[in-house]
Amino acid sequence: MQVIQLPLSKSILIRKLFINYIYFNEIVRIKTKVPEDIRIVFRNLLLIKNAVQRKDNQTVTIDVKDCGAAFRFFAALLACTEGRWLLTGTERLLQRLCQ
Repeated sequence: MQVIQLPLSKSILIRKLFINYIYFNEIVRIKTKVPEDIRIVFRNLLLIKNAVQRKDNQTVTIDVKDCGAAFRFFAALLACTEGRWLLTGTERLLQRLCQ
């Protein structure tokens, strides 16, 4: 039997980061050579986790740049996460989401 290994897609890695955060309250370490979208999700999950631990009343800005998948997942996550959040991205991303 031959085994074929395929690289994980950005979409799968983003989902893995969110699932581990939601279910296990941990942020999966990422390799240094991953796409920018994965680094965006990783950095913002760290921001959220730190803000939740501090129980800050200050607004925390979550900037996903031009990553639409991250915007959708963060919108759902932040809707049920206690705190004050501003979810944003590039002007073009925000235009795409409003169409």
